[in-house]
Formats: sequence, C-alpha cells, structure tokens
Amino acid sequence: MLRIAICDDDQTALSTHKEIAEKCIKQCGSIGQIDVYASGSNLLYDITEDHFYFDLILLDIEEAIRLISLEDGKAYTIQTNSRLEKIPYREILYIERDGKNAGFVTEKGVSKVRKSLGQVYEELDAEEFIYIDRGCIVNMIHIMQVRDGMALLKNGISLPISRSHLLGVKEQINQYWGTHI
Repeated sequence: MLRIAICDDDQTALSTHKEIAEKCIKQCGSIGQIDVYASGSNLLYDITEDHFYFDLILLDIEEAIRLISLEDGKAYTIQTNSRLEKIPYREILYIERDGKNAGFVTEKGVSKVRKSLGQVYEELDAEEFIYIDRGCIVNMIHIMQVRDGMALLKNGISLPISRSHLLGVKEQINQYWGTHI
C-alpha cells in the first residue's frame, strides 16, 4: 500500500492536492492511504515520534524552500599528492565502493579516493548520508522514491537497496525528512 503525506497550511490547496493524489492512485490501479497535515509540526511529530513512514511527501513551497536550504554548506575534500578536489555535499549523489577506492558520483562524473567506504562515511559525518548496501552510501537529499527495493534519485538513477537495509533506509529517510520539514 502506498502511503502519502500532504502538508500545506492552505486548506483549499490541501483539499485539491488530496483529490489529485486520490485520482492518481486510482488511475494506477494502486491502493493508498493519504494523510493530510495543515501544519509541518504535526507531520514532523508523526514521523519522528510516532515513527510513521511515507512513500511520498508533498509539501507547500515554504516547506520545500526549507528543504532546499539543507543542500547548501559542507563539502568533502579529496587530497592526494597530485590533486586537491572539493566536492560540495549537495552535489554528491552517492558513493560506491570500487575495489580499494571510494567513488564519489556526482552529475559531473566520478571522483575516486583510495579509502574504504567506512572511512569516507566517518569523515563525512553528516546525517544526510546513509548506507543502502554495504557497497553504497547515498545522499538522502537526492532520493525521490523508495520502491521495490530500489532508491530512485532525482536524476533518474535507480540504486538497489539490500534487503537487510531496506526497512532501516525507509525509517532513516522518513526521520531525516521529518526533522527537516
């Protein structure tokens, strides 16, 4: 069953969005539950305190702007004898193990560093990065959907989530978005 949360302080917009979501679910032949919130704090409470999880969260523009602002700030620096490269966290889609290297995948390409994923994860020290598999760390800012054991990113890339990580990944994503809404 598809779980959708819609959050908007405008009651008219809230009703309209709910109707549209219901029509979409019906057209797809799916079953879904839609929870509506007039306040971001109520949605936040349900996600963080009651441990609700949603497959899709629709936010009004003010809430979306707050989420976009999360993407600014920190960067990871790769330093070797021959190069110095700074990769802003917001640009990192995911990091994958490539033999003895960790490959930072961005829209611009892949940058490698000779470190283990565990070491890179510790150096990142940022809540937006999570393991979805023992060979892959993903930036939750870029996850648009988790479905059928796959994480779908904003750019259309699908990454497999190991079965042992699936439930934890969903919970972490919901908690992350919940604390930043």
